[in-house]
Amino acid sequence: MAFKKSFVLAEGLIGCLLVAQIIRLTLLVVTPLGPLGDWQPTRPVRFPAAARQAIFARFDPFYRDVPMTPDAGGMMAGPVHLYGVHVNADTGSGTAILALGDGEQKLLGLDELVAPGIRLAAIAYDHVEIDRAGQRERVFLTSPDTSGIQPPDMSGTAHP
Repeated sequence: MAFKKSFVLAEGLIGCLLVAQIIRLTLLVVTPLGPLGDWQPTRPVRFPAAARQAIFARFDPFYRDVPMTPDAGGMMAGPVHLYGVHVNADTGSGTAILALGDGEQKLLGLDELVAPGIRLAAIAYDHVEIDRAGQRERVFLTSPDTSGIQPPDMSGTAHP
């Protein structure tokens, strides 16, 4: 008798699972695969080239708090500033982010012209060498001016 009860119980459980699977299959067939109606993805807004250049001339991705002030002396008059390097030690190549007197940053590879008469000659992990009309100069990575930043007051700190 106990065997018959357990068999009926197992049969009822299998029947419930079968009904649940039939409901799931029906919902899978009935549910639409994509959006309904005349749906179109939004297109990205593309600024004109002049507007993009104006934005990037004012923006320094490495030192956002330091204002960029262009030099009125032109391309050759101002010093070369190094903002970032990427060195590939396996191939001996790399890239550097340099800015001249006008403040516009450029991503340059090895042996590319920084400006007329200035060529990127070598790239190291903390500096680059430029060839300025036959003269080699080293330009090191510099940090922004932090003279206006006050160190935190540690006098009230408890020591263990």
